[in-house]
Amino acid sequence: MNKITISIIYFLLLIISCNNKTQNNNVENNSIIEQEKNTNINEPNKKMYVNASSGLRVRINPSTEDEMIGLLDNYTEVNILMEENNFVEINNVVGKWVYINTPIEGWIFNGFLSEEIQIDPNVIVGLWQILNYRTDYGNYFYFGMDNAFRYGLTETSMVFEGRWSLVKNVITITNLKYIGYSDEKEDEMAPFIILLNIIDNNNIELTDSNWLGYNILRRRDNIYF
Repeated sequence: MNKITISIIYFLLLIISCNNKTQNNNVENNSIIEQEKNTNINEPNKKMYVNASSGLRVRINPSTEDEMIGLLDNYTEVNILMEENNFVEINNVVGKWVYINTPIEGWIFNGFLSEEIQIDPNVIVGLWQILNYRTDYGNYFYFGMDNAFRYGLTETSMVFEGRWSLVKNVITITNLKYIGYSDEKEDEMAPFIILLNIIDNNNIELTDSNWLGYNILRRRDNIYF
């Protein structure tokens, strides 16, 4: 075999090798492109809140068929890192799978998220004991279905009555008056607000107030606690 023939064979083998590498690169690139089509890194570190009364499942992959690795309580704040491009329907709700890194890492369905806390007023209705308060008396709040509000101490005659309303996670108390033994009319107090963080159906954290110094509300059946 002469040198010319050897050179031609070597050149052909080189071309075949290059073609194989190109095909492999194309396969890898197509795989990456397909993955990028499905997952879109947009609005990183976007904060939203769980809006599902029974909680929201966290999964290891973006599918209801994949393993559940956690359950987020209603109103939990989450931090979104990325989302799928494709819309899906779960329990008659349309949305996308999103990947979160707080309070747990995993995939959740954003059809049950909201950009702001939306508290159901029915969660607030009822009698609540005020814990971590500065006195030894049994302090309580009462939120009525008719928006009547009462604040009192179980071992004294001190009672305040007014009206309450809820917007997002903020309760506003208005028309507040002192009710006691005296027949004298009391002037209305200035409205005040209560910022809420729902822990569960029986416990509410009060994150801020411009009137009282308390921390936790606990649901009660009566004022004798």
